[in-house]
Amino acid sequence: MDDEILQKLIAHTISYVSFRLRSAKEIHEYLSKRIKGDEKYIHLAESRLKELRYIDDEMFAKRFIESRNRSRPKGKKLIQLELRRKGISQDIIDSVNNDGQVDIELARGIAQKKYPLWKKLSVLEQKKKLFGLLQRRGFGSTVIFRVIDEVTGFKYNEND
Repeated sequence: MDDEILQKLIAHTISYVSFRLRSAKEIHEYLSKRIKGDEKYIHLAESRLKELRYIDDEMFAKRFIESRNRSRPKGKKLIQLELRRKGISQDIIDSVNNDGQVDIELARGIAQKKYPLWKKLSVLEQKKKLFGLLQRRGFGSTVIFRVIDEVTGFKYNEND
């Protein structure tokens, strides 16, 4: 009977993970809800899922970053925050996170896409809109200023 419960639990969890990859924390929470906190089964199921490589936070973090960069690019800081919320350790985040050059390319792509909408505005308004957009997406000020300079063709000056 115990083995049957464990097999069903693992099967349900594999189905849960099949929709998208999940972090170890997300899987643990799912298992806890399914089995109502019976730590014995949760531990056994997690061990088996790790063996089968369904629980792998490093792989999850890499794919999460790739997905974010493709679908809705965000800056390094915001991605780190999202990964921490999903229970990824800081060591893993540091080992897989974007480097500065990737951040610049992502920010440039976002800015170049939106900039034509604001071309009729004053230079100051263009810069404010670009700055706000990139800041909300989690890019650092150094990256933002550099991208604004490149996209608008004007040197960023806070006194404009």
